[in-house]
Amino acid sequence: MTRVAIATTTIFPLRFLPAYADNLLKYGRTGEVIIYIAGDWKSPAGCLAEADVQKRRGIDVRYLPIEVQIDYLARFPELAHCIPENSDNRRNVAFLMALEEGADIVISMDDDNYCIPDVDFVAEHMACGSVRSHPEAVGAGGWYNPCALLVSTTHDRRLYPRGFPYRKRMEGTDQLADKTAGRVGINVGLWMGDPDVDAIGRLHARPWVSAWNQQTVLLGRGIRCPINTQNTSLTREAMAAYYYVRMNEPMGGLVIDRFGDIFSGYFAQVCADAVGDRIRIGPPIVDHRRNPHNIFLDLFHELAGMMILEDLASFLSKVRLPGENYSQAYLALSYQVEEFARAQEGFIWQKECKEFFQTIARNMRTWTDVVKSLVRSV
Repeated sequence: MTRVAIATTTIFPLRFLPAYADNLLKYGRTGEVIIYIAGDWKSPAGCLAEADVQKRRGIDVRYLPIEVQIDYLARFPELAHCIPENSDNRRNVAFLMALEEGADIVISMDDDNYCIPDVDFVAEHMACGSVRSHPEAVGAGGWYNPCALLVSTTHDRRLYPRGFPYRKRMEGTDQLADKTAGRVGINVGLWMGDPDVDAIGRLHARPWVSAWNQQTVLLGRGIRCPINTQNTSLTREAMAAYYYVRMNEPMGGLVIDRFGDIFSGYFAQVCADAVGDRIRIGPPIVDHRRNPHNIFLDLFHELAGMMILEDLASFLSKVRLPGENYSQAYLALSYQVEEFARAQEGFIWQKECKEFFQTIARNMRTWTDVVKSLVRSV
């Protein structure tokens, strides 16, 4: 039996949990799935009680108060400082617990994404680890826009996800080729409702996604696209290349945030290419009921990441890694990321930014070492 973990973090009441519990019960998945919810200091006191309500319904849900996480990370002191408190980075703890307890597939979800009642949420993510055949997303200029699979009300016909470099936004990024097949290492589920576009896109177009066009694709080898943590699953092996990058660092008068999942997704996908796995994009579709956001504050936090990605995009398209396994590829990538940042020049690439990437590279190495200690096959 395939063992599946759903991992998230929250500082809000567990409003999403009943929807997932209902879905697991409806499709008979309760014996296969454990839900891990990493709390934080800001999480409401009632979260444990809300989790207990679903436990009594037969759902294996583990709410992890911050104190429990601190005790757990004491076993990995070299990693503990890589996972700051009061941060969505706490999701890393849920990832580690899931791996240690034997998860074959880890589904990363955000607490404002709700599964749709008439879709077997877990079954779609079980594409991970299996061979699938779908049209190949080839895009244009080495980049593919997954929002091409969505029906949006935005007046701008081209909707791009958060983390899609502006210099790569061009005609043809929706191009598909004939069917291809391969083992899925990463499954990227999309979303209806308030789409995961950047603050500029939200301010400019106020988009709304009303439907998915029913197409599922496999990302072409060497083709890049943003992958967030809202509704994304990875195989047990791929998790060695999926440290959720810490944020909240000052640089160039800004504070970078809201790109931890984007960097993580790009790093994981280049490792998937290296080992020969494929990235599947499409289902399961979820309903994104966005938590309250100050869009202008989001913009402030996203600007540094946007500027970095304008340069990082070329690196991501050209990087070549060894392909024996994910941990080997991720280790090699950490050194190449460090070297890339060291060679950059320009407004955003001052001392703070270069040191930020040195820290990311060290954290990546620490992450894969810890995961290797828990999972022999990576």
